[in-house]
Order: sequence, then C-alpha cells, then structure tokens
Amino acid sequence: MTSPSEAPGGPETAGSPEALGAPEVPGAPEAAPGGPLHGEATRLHPAVMGVWLIQSSLPAIILFFVAPPLALTIVAVSLFFIITRYIRFRWRLEPDALVIDEGLFIRKRRVIRRERIQTVDLERGIPHRLMGVVEVRVEAIGGGGTEGQLDGLPRPMAEELRSILLGNGFVAGRAGAGAGAGAEGEAGSATSPWDTADSGEAADTAAAGARRPAMASAPVETVRTVVPPDRLVVAGLTGGRVGIAAAIVGFLFQSLPDAWWTEGLGFLMTTGPDPTSLVGIRILVVLAVFAVLAGFFLSVVGTVFTHWDFTVSEGPDTLGVRRGLFTEHRDTVPYRRIQAVVVEENLVRRLLGLGLVRVIVAGRAGGSSEEGSDLLLPIGKRAELYDLARDAVGMEEALPEKLNPMPWRARSRRWFRAFLAAAAVTAAVALILHLRELPLAWEWLAITGGAVLLPGLLLGEGAYRSLGWFDSGDFLVVREGVLNRRTSLVRTDRLQVVETTANPFQRLGGLGTLQLRVARPVTGFSPRALDMGEGEAARWREDLGRRVNHLRDPFAAPTPAGAGFGADGSGESGGRPTPVTI
Repeated sequence: MTSPSEAPGGPETAGSPEALGAPEVPGAPEAAPGGPLHGEATRLHPAVMGVWLIQSSLPAIILFFVAPPLALTIVAVSLFFIITRYIRFRWRLEPDALVIDEGLFIRKRRVIRRERIQTVDLERGIPHRLMGVVEVRVEAIGGGGTEGQLDGLPRPMAEELRSILLGNGFVAGRAGAGAGAGAEGEAGSATSPWDTADSGEAADTAAAGARRPAMASAPVETVRTVVPPDRLVVAGLTGGRVGIAAAIVGFLFQSLPDAWWTEGLGFLMTTGPDPTSLVGIRILVVLAVFAVLAGFFLSVVGTVFTHWDFTVSEGPDTLGVRRGLFTEHRDTVPYRRIQAVVVEENLVRRLLGLGLVRVIVAGRAGGSSEEGSDLLLPIGKRAELYDLARDAVGMEEALPEKLNPMPWRARSRRWFRAFLAAAAVTAAVALILHLRELPLAWEWLAITGGAVLLPGLLLGEGAYRSLGWFDSGDFLVVREGVLNRRTSLVRTDRLQVVETTANPFQRLGGLGTLQLRVARPVTGFSPRALDMGEGEAARWREDLGRRVNHLRDPFAAPTPAGAGFGADGSGESGGRPTPVTI
C-alpha cells in the first residue's frame, strides 16, 4: 500500500487535505500547502541540536575542571553525533499514522497508528526553554514507554499536532456515551479529523479504501482548578517527600571517600561528648530535629518545584494537567482511557480535610507514575477531591454518606494483630533482660505491652472503620487504609479481571478479598474490597462477571432478576471462590 508521502505528485500534495478532497472544518486553522502535518517528511527544529548539546555536555562541563582536553574531545564527539542525528531524523503525519524515521547505521521507522494513540504530552525543560522549543511525547495503547518522541518543535506546531492527534473523533464523554465520529455533541466536542465523504463521493472513497483527513479544530478546554502556591506548601509539609533527605544522605555516603567519614566520626568521638551522657543525648536530639526540619524543607521545595502552577482543565474528551516550574509538563488524560480514580488521604491530611487524586489510565507507560503523570490533583479539599473523581469516571450520582461495612470478623482480625504485636514486643524485652541476667520487672513488662497494645487497638479500630464498599451498578466504590486511606471509584465496564483471594489468616476468619483489576495501573495499587465475607465476595464476583459480560455483549442473556448482589450484602454462598477472568 502506497503511503501519502510516496504517492505521485510529491509529499506536499499527496498528504494534504486538498489532495484528498477534504472539506473545510469551520473554526479550523488554515491548511498549509506542505509541512509535516500534511505528510511531508521534515526535520525537527534546528534549535533541537542546542537542546541535545546541553543535555550531553553536562558531564563534560564537570570534567573540564579536571581534564580540559578530554572534555573538549567529548563535546566534539557529541556534536558530531548530534548533527548526524539531526540530519537523519524525519517525521510526518499521515492520514492514519504518525511516522518517525531515524538512525544512521541502523535505520528505524516507527509507525504509530492514530487509533492507538491515547495521550500526547508536552514538556519544556530548561534546555528547551533556552532554545525556544517544546518536546512532544506520544503514548499508544499497549506500549511499554513513550512510543514517539519529538524532542524539538516550535510551540505552535506542537500545540497543533497535539490537537490533531487528540481530536480523533471519539466522543467518549465522561460516561462513555456520546455521538459517533464526526458528530458534534452538546458539550462542544472537537470536530472529527476523519470527516466521511458525502453521498456522491462515498463509492469512490470506499473503492480507494481511504478516509479523508480534515484539520481538527483545537478542543475547547475550560480551566477547572488551579492549585495556589500556599496549598502546595501544605502538600509538601503533609506529603511523603521527606524521604528525599534520606536519599541525599545516602548519595553522600556513596560519593564521598570513606576516609572522610572515618576521620570525621573519629574527631567527633574523641573531642565530642559521650553519646550516653546527658549532653550527648541533647546533641543527638538537636541533630534529629534538624534532620526532620531538613526533610520537611526538601519536601516543600520538591513539591513546589514539581507541581508549580498546577492547573486542571477539562475538554469534551480529555482532562488536561499543566505543572512544573523549571520543567513544564502538559499531560493529557483521555476520558475513554480512565479505568479508575483513587482518592488518597493520609492521616495528617485527613485531619485537615485534605487529600489528593490519582487516576488509573489504561496503557500508560510504566514510568509515568514516577514522573507524576498519574496525579490528577496534588492536594485539595475533600469535597473538591470527590467531585473531580466522580467527574473523571462519569459518575453522576452522589456518593453515599456511609459505605457498606465489612463483617465484624474483619475487626476481630485487626484486634488480634494488636494483641500479637504487644505480646511479641513484651516477649522480646523479657528475653533481652534474661540474656543480660537482669531482674524481670513485671510491672515494666506490663507497661511495655500496654504501650504497644493501646495504639495497636486504636489503629486496628481505625483500619476497620475505614473499610467499606458500595455498588451502584455502573460504578464500584471500595475503601481501605488508616494511615493512608484510599477510596477507589471504578467503572464496572472497565474491569479486566475479578477474583477473590484469601490468605491463611483470612480463611480462619471466613474472610476474603475481592480484587478489582483494571488495565495495568501504574500507581502500584489495584482497587480491592479487603476482608469481605468469603461467600459475600464470591457472590459479588459472580454478579460482576455477569454484568460486565452483558455490557460487552449486549445480545447476551441478561442477568436473571434477583440474581444480582444486593446493596445490603446479605446472604453468603458456600464453596471456595475461584478467580474469574472477564
């Protein structure tokens, strides 16, 4: 099959909308006679060579102070490969695919089908800002990473490319329903880039086996939420970035010579106070306090830099996220790819009525979670969080004030954990005293056990009260966690696998966990209903299997009346549940 770029008449005419007889789209930008957006193989912007040179020369800059000739040699070699890479790199947008050609010794051609493209993200780091270009990242369904990467495009062209690739005529809507390709919904969805031929030309188009592209008008996006800097500071103080301090200390331990640490610690041990003395304990406490303050400071700085100007916008088919101070990210979350939304509230944020929202998107690259592209809102008030989560999955009904609780056996299981932990700590203390031949002070052992038991019981009770589930038919809501409470909203028609599992301790209590697996979550967390009644979980699993199969095959026999899983969760069936793949 001949591609538009290889058709007679040259790439300028073969890939253009005029050559294929595409009608003009009202409000769309005027089509240029050529260019990569119309099928003409084109290099990146020349400024991309500056971006590549800056990125590859950072080690040489450091090496310049040690070995200048070697550093200059590295820069010269890098410059040679950069120029070669720029000359060999070509890209073009064909009616049905994005095509990228690159490579000198090993030639590569990457063809990304447009119907497989799910996200188009824009990024501007410091090198890109200095050179005045934008990096475009394209992710496709089933890819293990970024499928297509254009390191340097002018910002208008990058925005236009993003609009075209995302305006693919799928009016998914928040509830997954909408008009077909080319239809314009009431919400103002973008015009389809694949406008079908009129009745007089339908036969010729079908015979040619081609569809005519038209420039898609840019989707209208409405700003929904802007996170102010003061709220980002609160997010840093209450978030989980304190581990950055430990990472920096670990890096210093690995980087600095061992002699430095040996001599430094020897100096402190010989000239400093005894660590077991009162003065030494005070010094250790002060150092610990400074370490905690440093951790909080780094947490705040990291959060503010990463999520600066965090803006959530919504369009007819996508949610958009813009963030970053030094490196500006612009992420895209299509509604049709959202599998579930998770609202996270750690203990501190829950006391303040705050939390964050993560989204589970099908086919996201494995590193997307680490880069933060699964984060839909870094911090917000509870009502704001749940409104955004409901809108993201298309849930129109309000969440219930109270979720359905788990059986009392789930509470007993958590109490048993608290008693077991208290007994283990008390036994360990008694063993240490016995080995040191010290007298066993039973009152102190009792105090030790009580100091462990009381917090354990409180945490266990909080963990049990956090458990819950709700089934509205089209949507599932499950919740778990006490230190970090997670409330997951899952669309029933997006479930991939439903299975029940039970460890030995759950089996003793007649409990099980219903796993609600969706398409490869990058958050590292898959929604589940933890510690349900074993038969209760089996009934829900079977009912979900029937409902999802009916949603995917409307002509299948409907679920018999009364066979569904009741909202009250009453009744438990016997038998050992087995995994069911939907």
